[in-house]
Amino acid sequence: MIEFADMATYVAAVETSSISQAALRLGIVKSVASRRIRNLEQAVGVTLLDRAGNRIRPTEVGAVYYAKCARILEAIESAQEFVSGHNNLLGGRLRVSASAALLGAVLAPLLAEFAHAHPSLTLDVDADDQRPDFQSGGYDVAFREGRQPDSGLLMRAFDAAPFVICASPGYLEAHGRPAHPRELETHQCLLYACDGSGSSWTLPVDGEMRTLRVRERLRSTSRVQLAYAAIAGLGLLLSPRYVVEEALADGRLLQVLDDFLPPADKMVVLYPESRRHSKKVQALIAFLGERLTT
Repeated sequence: MIEFADMATYVAAVETSSISQAALRLGIVKSVASRRIRNLEQAVGVTLLDRAGNRIRPTEVGAVYYAKCARILEAIESAQEFVSGHNNLLGGRLRVSASAALLGAVLAPLLAEFAHAHPSLTLDVDADDQRPDFQSGGYDVAFREGRQPDSGLLMRAFDAAPFVICASPGYLEAHGRPAHPRELETHQCLLYACDGSGSSWTLPVDGEMRTLRVRERLRSTSRVQLAYAAIAGLGLLLSPRYVVEEALADGRLLQVLDDFLPPADKMVVLYPESRRHSKKVQALIAFLGERLTT
């Protein structure tokens, strides 16, 4: 008889291309994950995974079997959520991806409150500034800042996040305080690598949005690292205010160009079509909607 746990482990292994990562996703040790997949292969009588090389991949028949297993598991989860809904209980695992800065400054206390309200639910949170990969990451929902590329994902926006341009007092003393965006070309700038802007900032100048080339001093996919770089005096930083709020409050960073800030960003919630009717996902979105301004 095929065990659903074996099937779930196989699906996780295909989606992560790794038995180790599958085990991590499921909260089990690698040896258990390997045994479950062997059990499944023995039950169906064929090899499902090609284990040659550093990353595993499904065999031809394994790829077809994976798609069928994924649909079966989604149906089981839907059935479990339906039953739980009659008791107003949320259970199982909710896998969340969030950018590190957004998680630390905004989401962490809200997710803790949500988890406390649903003691049968396990939250599995991944801090990652990269574009969320719902298949390999196995995420139910992801949180990012700002405009997102068209990906076919469902989306809900919350809570405008105002921007700020700032630098350390030491940097401004050494390089001068810019009074107009045209002066940016003489300054070192710290660039966020995940927004697709390249070596430029888009700011309102003379009543219209203009893309301005800037001198790149440091580039990172982490807003937190960029904040530390600004505090260390490496250059000017354009950032959502919540990332640098404490440093602004205690004077480690100072605001500049306040009259030339871009429009506030939104916190965006992303989830795949397969999670449209997930009670866990919808409960989390509703919870946030009660606490964040839309």
